[in-house]
Amino acid sequence: MLVRIASGLCALLLASSCATTGPIDVATEYAPGQEAQLAAYRTYVWAEQPPGTDPVLYPPGVEKNVKDSVDRILQGRGYQLVGAADSPDFVVGWHAAVDTKLEQSYVDNHYGYYWGPWGVGGAQPVVTEYEEGTLVLDIADAARGELVWRGTANARIETNVSDEEKRARIDTAATRILEGFPPKPQ
Repeated sequence: MLVRIASGLCALLLASSCATTGPIDVATEYAPGQEAQLAAYRTYVWAEQPPGTDPVLYPPGVEKNVKDSVDRILQGRGYQLVGAADSPDFVVGWHAAVDTKLEQSYVDNHYGYYWGPWGVGGAQPVVTEYEEGTLVLDIADAARGELVWRGTANARIETNVSDEEKRARIDTAATRILEGFPPKPQ
């Protein structure tokens, strides 16, 4: 069973070809008792993306942005990217998902004034449909081939942002996710 640590953070995320705004939820999961092993890792390699990956979730450029951000963060902490033939300690993979969500809110249409039984008043429900994006970073032990750590970021997505904003949001999401790697002993 995996240990789950979750926290709500305010930031921006890109999990697909769309950008997100608003709060972002970041969580990490890992195998209990593996903190020392995870802390001992020093070298890594990227997992290959499966062929035929959905272009809506994995549009051109997003994979490069995710890998560039994660490489910068990991290498800044002293991890070394190596080839598969160099016996890496761990394998990094990433995934994306988009889900349709519903949000219900209420609009109070009397604007602070009550006009009696014949007037306008009371709150009216408003249901809004939106898309939520998820960026997942997986770390697997290279020797055993087992998933040992996972970090996720979820946020509401919107379109109409520049490529530069998308890159910045991916970088922010990757930074926030990897704040939990390696996990600290409990």
